[in-house]
Amino acid sequence: MFMPDERPEGGRQLRIAFANIDRAGVGRLFDRLEEFTKANSGL
Repeated sequence: MFMPDERPEGGRQLRIAFANIDRAGVGRLFDRLEEFTKANSGL
């Protein structure tokens, strides 16, 4: 799941894992992804 430091493609990936998530949890996941995207759009 994780890339070694010498693998540059690791810096271009975002991995998300979750289990036993309900509808509210899915909504919160997307809210957090949107916040992350806005905060990191200049990268």
